[in-house]
Amino acid sequence: MTADAAILRDPRAVAEAVAEWTATRFGGPVGVVAASALSGGLDNFVHAVRLEGGALPLEWRAELVVRVNPAPDRGADARTETAIQNWCAASGYPAARVLALLDGDWSIARPAQIAERAPGTTMLAAMASSPLRARALIRRLAGLHAQLHLLPHESWPAPEARALTRPRRLALVRKRVELGDKAMGKELARVERGLAALPPSPEVVCHGDFHPLNVIVDTAGGTIVIDWTDASLDDRHADVARTAVLLRCAAVAGGSALERVVLTAVGPALAFAYLRAYERLQSIVAMNDTSSAGSRLTRIRAGFRAAEHAVESSLQ
Repeated sequence: MTADAAILRDPRAVAEAVAEWTATRFGGPVGVVAASALSGGLDNFVHAVRLEGGALPLEWRAELVVRVNPAPDRGADARTETAIQNWCAASGYPAARVLALLDGDWSIARPAQIAERAPGTTMLAAMASSPLRARALIRRLAGLHAQLHLLPHESWPAPEARALTRPRRLALVRKRVELGDKAMGKELARVERGLAALPPSPEVVCHGDFHPLNVIVDTAGGTIVIDWTDASLDDRHADVARTAVLLRCAAVAGGSALERVVLTAVGPALAFAYLRAYERLQSIVAMNDTSSAGSRLTRIRAGFRAAEHAVESSLQ
């Protein structure tokens, strides 16, 4: 582990760096009340932090989430994500508000979002702790997704974030093909032929990684959507297809052998329930339909299956 990684992984070190930055910004001493790691090591290191100081605005004294990207050159991506996330929140969508974006202006010198922390637990954890709620939670997931796709986007804040789903999600597949995976190469060619034949579809606001680990649920039933890294204006069928595939492949996220067995069994049922619930809110043609919309969802979904197969293979 490099020194940089050790610092990014240490919630106290990150919290102290944030406190130093906020003291300068707000013109008064700031201390760290608490700091704990939430997740980290893949794309971002995520910590819960609570600060104290008389100069701090009220929202800065509540529990915060500090999400640090270990790549020093990802500042532009962080700015785009922050703009989209705050735009969604301002548009009335349940997204956590980002209070500040740090980059080279703090001692750790990595892109970092400081956001309000949503109370509660992930939707996946809520399902695991109360299986009888799973059906209602999946309906809520579909409702949140349909709500996002209906947002008016004339004031979209990130013109560079458009039509990103296909290139991002097939990038790992192409990488494996370049490394000599001939079977996947044939599958990729088939998927790309199908995608090329699709007619244009209207752009909507897409999350890009919409699944139960990215939705926080509180005890009162409120929800907040997090992790907007892959958000863009894109084809909603791609967004829906990715969610369905992730639910089917939920076993990959299992933390134990038992969890993986359970998720393997229930994943397809969760995907089916999600698609049915979404279609009640936003019409999509059935998966086996041969019309243009049904064909679009089926072909895009095939592309994501190829991408998820690449991920599963890389983890073996």
